[in-house]
Order: sequence, then C-alpha cells, then structure tokens
Amino acid sequence: MASHDPNNFNPVENLMRRPETLGHLVSQLSDGMHIVERDGNLAYQVLSHYPTLQLAKNPEPLNLFSCVHPAQKLMAKQCLDRLVNTGSKVIFECQWAAPGGEWSWMEVVGIPVHSEEMPGEPLYIIATRSISHAKEREAELIRLAYLDPLTELPNRRAFELNLQQAIANARRFNHFMALFYTDIDDFKRINDKYGHEAGDMLLKAFAARVKRCIRDIDSVSRLGGDEFVIVLPWIDSITSVRRVAERVMACVRQGWTIGEHVLDATISMGVAVFPDDGADSTRLLQNVDKALYRVKNSGRNDISYYSPFH
Repeated sequence: MASHDPNNFNPVENLMRRPETLGHLVSQLSDGMHIVERDGNLAYQVLSHYPTLQLAKNPEPLNLFSCVHPAQKLMAKQCLDRLVNTGSKVIFECQWAAPGGEWSWMEVVGIPVHSEEMPGEPLYIIATRSISHAKEREAELIRLAYLDPLTELPNRRAFELNLQQAIANARRFNHFMALFYTDIDDFKRINDKYGHEAGDMLLKAFAARVKRCIRDIDSVSRLGGDEFVIVLPWIDSITSVRRVAERVMACVRQGWTIGEHVLDATISMGVAVFPDDGADSTRLLQNVDKALYRVKNSGRNDISYYSPFH
C-alpha cells in the first residue's frame, strides 16, 4: 500500500477543501451557522446536513438580536460591533432562541468573510454550538458548593454571603435586619438514644418546618451539626423581630414524629439586630453567639436577645 509523502501537503489540503469534508466538519463543530450582515440581519443559513455545504436564504427577515435572550442583547450587540469595526473574531456565550419558544445556552463565534468575489457590504459568519449541558453541570456544581446535602438548605458559605448582602442592604436603605442563631437542645442525647438516622431525620424535619414558619424574604441556613441560622433581611421594628422569633419557637414546640418515635425536641435561640447589636457581620455574629450561649446556660428552650449589659 502506497503512503503519502509527509512533506507534501497538497493531497491533504485538497482533501480538507473538498465540500463533503467541510460539510462534515461544520456539522460536527457547530449546531448552526448563519451568514450575517453588519446590522445583524441573518441573511443566509448554512445547511450542513447535506453531503456538501449549502446556503439557504432565510424565508422571513430574521435578526441576530431576536435570537438572543433579552438579558444578553447588549453584550451581543457589543460583540457584533467589535466584529464589524475591527474585523477580529469574537466569541461569546448567550441564551439562544430554540424551537418551541425555549432558550438554550450557546457559544457563538463570529468571523468576517473576506472575498474579492463578494462586492458590496461585508458579510460575517456566525456559528453556534450548544453548551447547555456544560452550563447545567456548572450550575449544579455551584449549587452543591452552597448547599447542605442533608437538609438541602444553604450551607455556611452561602449564609456568609447572604449575611453580607443583608447587612449591605440594611445599611444602604437605613433599616434593621436581624440574625437568629439556634441549635437543637440535647441533640447528642437524641442521637445516642434513637440513632444517627433518627437524628438526621430530625434535622431535615426541623429545616422544613422552620422554612414554613418564616417569611418569604427570610432565609434559614445550616452551619453544621444541629446549628442553624435565620436571616431576616428587612424588619421595621424590634417588635417584628420578637414576633418572628416567637413564631419559630412555637412551631418547634409542636413536637416531632420521627419514624416510630415521638420526640419533644426543643431549641435555644440567640437574637441580634443590625445595627444596634453589631455594625458588621463579625460583630453581629459574635454577639448573637453570646446571646445563644446565655440561653443555653440558663435552662435552654428559650430566646435570648443580645444586650451588651449582660
């Protein structure tokens, strides 16, 4: 069998230039390709599912920006302007209109077309490639990084970001926000008596119940073990803080049915309010921890509101 001379590129170049080869490459490397005018009009569609590449004029006027999600239209326009003005390749990611009215994440590559055989306005090639699966994996990794796997509540990392944002908003708009720090009383005894599986079931039930008894704008996170924190990002008075705290305690005191066991598990809660009990996250966390420590040492199953005089 004869072999080609590795120093002779002509046969390979000729093979790569064959229409059927180009058509196969385009179909493998992109999900769609269009010939675009400088104003964003999609003049032609490149058909790559035939043995050779073919052009088809779009039957109805279609614009690049009508295919891009409204949230990314400005970015897409800036990329097209850069492509037109500099003649440099552009790459960006956006949500692209899919059949059926849904949006699909795409990587979009734009390159200029230069040819002496094409007089008039310059044209550009826009190629799209689906990255939806990659985006889904990325979103899932981010979700897991900020999620407690047992209760599916935000974890410590997510809580810290949430608290920083709540304090920033309270400071900017000059209102109060509150922080509750709770743990389940005698949780170790529950684990030892009923087993770790029952303990895990209690933690999950506790998380679900607390979510139901706080406001929609509030959030509950699990720090670890049996420790939970509740952020009230906007409150109008200390009376409102007390009302929410007492509602949480009342929900918990209703008792728990965990598998075959009926438990009377209770919680202790420390409460601190921004800005009176701390003007930043560090001070607020220190003081809410002191409030929880005080109630744990004075009988548990109660609420302690931080006061610098204790």
